Amino acid sequence: MTTPPSDHLLAQLRRLVSCDVPKSRFNAATAESMLRRGWAESVSLPSPYPSHVRAKAGKLVHLRLTAAGLAALKGEAEPVKTADPSAVQGAHDKANPP
Repeated sequence: MTTPPSDHLLAQLRRLVSCDVPKSRFNAATAESMLRRGWAESVSLPSPYPSHVRAKAGKLVHLRLTAAGLAALKGEAEPVKTADPSAVQGAHDKANPP
C-alpha cells in the first residue's frame, strides 16, 4: 500500500519535467520514493559539475521523468488503494484468538 504523495514530492517531481536532474540534487528519501513509485528512472549521464569534468569522473546518476510520473503530475495516477477495514479486523482476529 502506498501513501498519497506529499506536496513536496510532487514539487520535486515537477523539476524533472524540463530536464534530467542529478540524483544528488534530491533528498535521498524523495528520490527513492519517486523511483519506487515508478515516476522516475535512473539514467547515467555526463556530470554537469565542472569539478567532475576536470577530474574526468565522467558519468553521474540522474533521474528522468517517466510516463507514470507525468500522469501523476496531471492527476491521472491510479488512486491509492486502501485496505478494507473489515478485512483488517478479520486478519487481526485470526492472529489474536480469544
